[in-house]
Amino acid sequence: MLRRKLLIVFGSLVVLLVALAATAIWVLQGALADLDHVNTQAVAVADEVNMLNDGLTAVEVDLYQIQLGRQRHLDSLIDDVEAAHGLIDRIGKHYVVHLPESEGPFKTVQNLYPRFEQRVSTLATAQDENLARKYAIVALADTMTLRQGIRQIDRNVREHARLEQENLAIRFRWLVFGIAIGCLLVINISIVVLLRAAGMVLRPVDKLVEVSRQLTSEHFEKRADLKDADEFHELAEAYNRLAERIQL
Repeated sequence: MLRRKLLIVFGSLVVLLVALAATAIWVLQGALADLDHVNTQAVAVADEVNMLNDGLTAVEVDLYQIQLGRQRHLDSLIDDVEAAHGLIDRIGKHYVVHLPESEGPFKTVQNLYPRFEQRVSTLATAQDENLARKYAIVALADTMTLRQGIRQIDRNVREHARLEQENLAIRFRWLVFGIAIGCLLVINISIVVLLRAAGMVLRPVDKLVEVSRQLTSEHFEKRADLKDADEFHELAEAYNRLAERIQL
């Protein structure tokens, strides 16, 4: 009976400690995963926005070259425009650009770019040099509008990532604080339970030791009075029977 009680007590403590450790690991892993996700998204979008800015810069250089009458830059212009289109599609796959603060500028860029591509195509097929320069000027104006939208997207994405990182940092601090409080509670509960378990063993042992001392001092009338129905009770009954026989 006593062994069962002790097994229940210590088993409950072990289960409580394992549950606390598992919960702490799970919660911290979730917070770190969210933080890593935010950082990954922010870095990916920032890199692709920078690449898109570089691509638009290359497009602008090609348009300026065409304005100067250097038609050999048409192939490079078409390649740069197609590469920028691919980057816009890749940026559109990130959830951060579809948030309310970034959705508007991204839609503007997304809707303007097909018209910009059409103007570049018209520029590539224009036979008149003056007409080609006119189209190049219009295309340059479109690149300025695109760059403004992309710049706005970049600012919004960086600000969103900063706010999410701050929120996750606050959440992480509260999680650590909660885990610390939980550990203190478990430690206090463990101390109380262990003291209780120690009392379950030490109190009957003290009584049995006292009866043994009385028996060795020839006080045969002393009896051990243990009310709990456990192994110590059986031992006390054996002591009492022994004392009774010696007394007789």
